[in-house]
Amino acid sequence: MTATSLALAAWWPDGQTAGVVEVDPTGGDVAARWGVPFRPGLVEVAAAADAGGVGEEPLVYGVQHLEVVGRRVGVVCAPPGGRQVAAALPVVSPPASKALNPAAGVALADVGRLWPESPVWNLVEYAEVAVLLVEGSVSAVAHMRSHLAGLSARRAGPVLVVCAGGEYLPSEVAAALAEYERAEVLGAMPAPEVVYGAVRGRARRRAAKEWARLASTVAERLRSVPKAALAVEAHPTGAADGDR
Repeated sequence: MTATSLALAAWWPDGQTAGVVEVDPTGGDVAARWGVPFRPGLVEVAAAADAGGVGEEPLVYGVQHLEVVGRRVGVVCAPPGGRQVAAALPVVSPPASKALNPAAGVALADVGRLWPESPVWNLVEYAEVAVLLVEGSVSAVAHMRSHLAGLSARRAGPVLVVCAGGEYLPSEVAAALAEYERAEVLGAMPAPEVVYGAVRGRARRRAAKEWARLASTVAERLRSVPKAALAVEAHPTGAADGDR
C-alpha cells in the first residue's frame, strides 16, 4: 500500500497536487524506506488539529517533501509501530476532524490493511473515494466481498479495486464482484519496484505508464464526488507482505 499511495501521488495528473498521509494503525513505512525522520509528521498534524485555530491547515505542520520517481511529493510520515498512530487517529479522523480535508490539493490516506476492528473505518467511510488493493486469490476475494457488503451500507462514494498479483486476472476478480454495483475494478497494480527505483529501462517506462493511467482514473472519479479525504486501504491478505 505504501507503493500504491506514493505512486498515485507522484503520477497525479497535472493541475492539482496530491500528498500522502500515513495513518496505518500498525505504523508508518515511508520514513524508514527514504531514510528521513518521521517527525515532523502525523504526530505534529494531530497536535495542530487538537489545538484548533492554529491559523493554518493541520497538514502543513507535518509535511515533508520527498523525491519519488523524480517527482516532488508531500508526505506526512507516521512513526513506526502503532502506539502513536493509534493516539493520533481519533484526532485527525472524520467526522470530528477535517485535518485530512485540505482546501487545496488531495490527501491520500494510506490506512494499511483493513480488518473488522480497525480504527481507520471512519477514514474509509468518509473518504470521497476508497481504493482497495486485493490479491487475485479465492480467499482474498472472498474477504473482499465481505468488506464490500459492509462498505455498501456505510459509505456513499465510489469503491475502486486494484488487483495485486495472485492467480486470477482482474477480469475474473471483476466478475466475482459484479453484484456490488459501486465497486469498479481498475485492473492490476504495476510493479511497486518502479516507485522504489529498482526497475530500469523498458520495464520502468511501461510500469510508469500504467501508474500514470491508474492515477488519472482515480483522479477522474474523485472529480465527480464532493470533496473530502481520499482513503487508500488494503484487504488484510490483499497486499504483499513486504509492501504494505
